[in-house]
Amino acid sequence: MPIDQRLTRPGIPLHSEFVGGESDTIREIPPEWRAALDLLVEQIPMPWDRPIVPLSDTVLASKAEQQFTSERMMRTTYKPPGVFDLFESYTDRHKQLGVRHKSFHFIGDWPGTVPNPSALTDVETRNFGNKHYEQRVETVPTLWTDESFCEERPIVTPSDFRAKLGENEHCVDAIGQATQPPDPLPIGVIKWCDNNVDFFVHKTCIRQIDLLSLPAEIDNSETNKFKQVEAVHRILETDTTIPALPTSVQDVEFTKLGDGTALEVRKIVPIRFPESKWTRERGIVTPSDFRARLTEKETSSVFAGTAGDPGVPPVGVLKHEEEQLDVFNMRDILRTIDTSTLPATINNKETNRFKQVVAVDRTLELDTTVPMVPTALMDVEFSKLGDGTALEVHKTVSEVFNELTATIEIADLVPEIFKAVIPITSEEFEEIGSTINDPPTLALGDLFREEKRVTEFTRRIRHRGRAGVSYPQVKVASRELGGEKFGGEVLQTLATLNTFANVINPLPDTGLGITTSRVRDLGNGTWVKETEQWDTATQWSLLHDVKWDREGQTFIAIEKQTVDPSYVSPAPAAYTVEDVQQIDKWHSRRIKTTKDFSAHHDAGSALISYRFHPFKFPGTLDYNRLITYDHREGYRRAAALLCRHTIRTWWINFAAPPTIGPPGSGNQVEVNEIITDTVNVPIFAPNNSTEAQTYPEVLHDDITNTLGAFYPATSPSFTQYYLGNTSSTTGSFGVGTAVYPYGTGYHIGQSVTAGGYSFVVTNIGSAGELYGVIPATTPSGPYIVTSTVNLGNFTVAGGGTLDVIQVNYSVPVPGSAWVGSERVIAATITQTDIPNLWKVVTEAVVMR
Repeated sequence: MPIDQRLTRPGIPLHSEFVGGESDTIREIPPEWRAALDLLVEQIPMPWDRPIVPLSDTVLASKAEQQFTSERMMRTTYKPPGVFDLFESYTDRHKQLGVRHKSFHFIGDWPGTVPNPSALTDVETRNFGNKHYEQRVETVPTLWTDESFCEERPIVTPSDFRAKLGENEHCVDAIGQATQPPDPLPIGVIKWCDNNVDFFVHKTCIRQIDLLSLPAEIDNSETNKFKQVEAVHRILETDTTIPALPTSVQDVEFTKLGDGTALEVRKIVPIRFPESKWTRERGIVTPSDFRARLTEKETSSVFAGTAGDPGVPPVGVLKHEEEQLDVFNMRDILRTIDTSTLPATINNKETNRFKQVVAVDRTLELDTTVPMVPTALMDVEFSKLGDGTALEVHKTVSEVFNELTATIEIADLVPEIFKAVIPITSEEFEEIGSTINDPPTLALGDLFREEKRVTEFTRRIRHRGRAGVSYPQVKVASRELGGEKFGGEVLQTLATLNTFANVINPLPDTGLGITTSRVRDLGNGTWVKETEQWDTATQWSLLHDVKWDREGQTFIAIEKQTVDPSYVSPAPAAYTVEDVQQIDKWHSRRIKTTKDFSAHHDAGSALISYRFHPFKFPGTLDYNRLITYDHREGYRRAAALLCRHTIRTWWINFAAPPTIGPPGSGNQVEVNEIITDTVNVPIFAPNNSTEAQTYPEVLHDDITNTLGAFYPATSPSFTQYYLGNTSSTTGSFGVGTAVYPYGTGYHIGQSVTAGGYSFVVTNIGSAGELYGVIPATTPSGPYIVTSTVNLGNFTVAGGGTLDVIQVNYSVPVPGSAWVGSERVIAATITQTDIPNLWKVVTEAVVMR
């Protein structure tokens, strides 16, 4: 039973609105952005007639869905304002690792914020349709060079061998970048390509001929030019193969094809074709004019047979040849000249070198003919031509030519120096006439003349000489460097050529500027004078010598110049002297010597040298000590077996002799005189007699001995030698001598006073007697005794008696003592070879 259809009424229409997507989940936006954006979904009821929220930077989608008649539900999806970014790494088609920058924008940013693409950047935008779009910027680090390399050689393999050999191509992918194929390509490779696939992989394709089956051979046959059957073997092989060696029956051709292969062609015949050729030929020696009268014939024939030697050609045959053309045929060639018309004569005329008419008869005949005999008027020439013929030539003149020559010549007496400046003219000419003057006549100035008959009609005249010379002739013959004897200069040689008619008694030139002058008689009425003298100079050159002076350790300047003998030397200057030496009657030489020793002008700047040898120092006598210690102390003499002597050398430029004085005097030469003395001192002999003890060559102070003899102080004195010169610092102390009575009760080290001076006891007797004292105070350093005063005898506590002497002293000037200081022991002052220049030499030692 059929089912009845249910009838319903339509309901109330519902109205919904969507913007930004088909639903509130905005599935149109990629999920990564839905995950990246902080989305806010707001859902509120609203009246059905209220508009939904429009799309904006923050609104992704909006939906108002009516579910009931009175209202609808509005669902709005929000995102935070602004642009949002996503960064990704990706691999491009070349497998470079790039960076993909995706950003989420409101449609209002488009297109102003869209960057421009570049070689390393791709840009793309994707509109989602909800007033938002995605911007995608993909960047790779570098621009990858997609290189491709291909090397290919032409296919040179012969086509018939290509049919036998296979060709293959192999491609392979490998890690790496494409590179240039090898050059040249390996053997067998026709093409090699290397292309980049991506950043990591490249593909190499190699196309090559299969060379594993080499060598490959194709055999053929052919006929060579001699109609022999040749076996032709063509072999394709590698080009490193050593080809077969050619033989008499085998030709080998080896051709490298350039691809590592080679084509070897061997052509083999069963036997070597002899290619025989026999030729007998004589040269064509028949003169051309006779060849015009005689005929020549040549025949050539080819016929079957074998070629052989035709033998020596007979007379009239110029050439006979037999040649093997091929295995079956030969050629015969015969070339002949017609000798049946011989002898043949041709008559001519010519003029010989003497302009005579000569009849020339030339005859071609057999070489067995006997030639004619020559005569005075006829020359005969008979020449065998080598082909069985001969050429006989007769040359006949009417008479014998008289070739007469006459010559006259005189010696050239002009000096060589004028031969270069006064020219010799020569002339040679021919003139009409045959008469010769024997001997010829010299013209004025001629040195040589020759007349010669040249031909029947002419003669040749030759003459040479100096015609038309006027006297005197004065020439600067040369300029040269010379006059070395006088210092050297640019000189000229002035030559004068004159006659005795002009100057009867010529004399040579003289003077300062003339080095040599000579007059010579040439013996022909002329004379020549040659004078070597200054060219442009007005004086001889200054010559400067520099000589090392070992003594002065400096260079000596020496100036030399040749001057006139009347030259007077100027007054000498400092360190300079000028000498004049006469060289000859017309020349003197001045020599100026400068020894500039100003660098060594006093003892402070003197040159110093050393000498080591023995030295005996002056003896010394300390008289006070001598008499104090009973002549056992006070005398001293020192000597050195080897000591240093300091030698100082300097020069003083002074008109008078240099002044001499002791150090500090300000004199030009400072020296100390050493004057010793011999002193006699009385002593008591064992027999109570008085004797004299002698001290020779000693230095001492003023001495008055007990006999009343006075010895003045030496130079230097004993005190000056050991202590030095006195100064203003003075003092005194007492010297005590114990005398009887000695007293008792003293002890060593006891202090006693006598005559205003203090003493210390140094020596006592067994009962304490006072036997000896020393001064309580004495100077702490060196001192010089200036005087002594005997104060007399004084009694000291304890009953002892002292004889007191007051010793007055001064402190010496520091450094003035001779001992330990250097003193001059010798000095020499001499005049040098330079006026007013004095040489000073001192010798000093350190005194001991």
